[in-house]
Amino acid sequence: MTKKDFMKKTGVTKRTVNKWLEDKLIPNVQDDETTGEPIIPPSARRPYFAPSNLHGNQIAVSNSILTACLQGKYFTHDTFRISKSEFGMYIRQLKESGLIEETTEDGVTYYNSTVKSRELATLSSRQRKQTIANIIKAIAETVEVVSNLSKMSA
Repeated sequence: MTKKDFMKKTGVTKRTVNKWLEDKLIPNVQDDETTGEPIIPPSARRPYFAPSNLHGNQIAVSNSILTACLQGKYFTHDTFRISKSEFGMYIRQLKESGLIEETTEDGVTYYNSTVKSRELATLSSRQRKQTIANIIKAIAETVEVVSNLSKMSA
């Protein structure tokens, strides 16, 4: 789609779209061979801008990823200023808990909310963070049990 089409889809100004393109916040953009204008994939989404104070706070990062999914926005590990492996851990935890799902459109990986996460979104921020903390704790305990069983059978 053209920049104009993307502006209509996302409800932002040309200046904003140009800034996002300049900052490479819209993935898989190709340049039209004839005009040189950017061609934006039809599945392109608004980028998510994470709060800057998340680093090292597992609950806050998970909650922020969940928020981005609920808003239908695009994000990567760079959005949260964390490594790919750390990002992968958060994504796995949220997918295993049924809070997000992963799709690929136009060669781009997107993460979406689920019925479960939309239900969670109706809770207060405090309740949502507590629920996420409980989920993270349960997953960590499961991983520890599996790890210990593996060591015992080896």
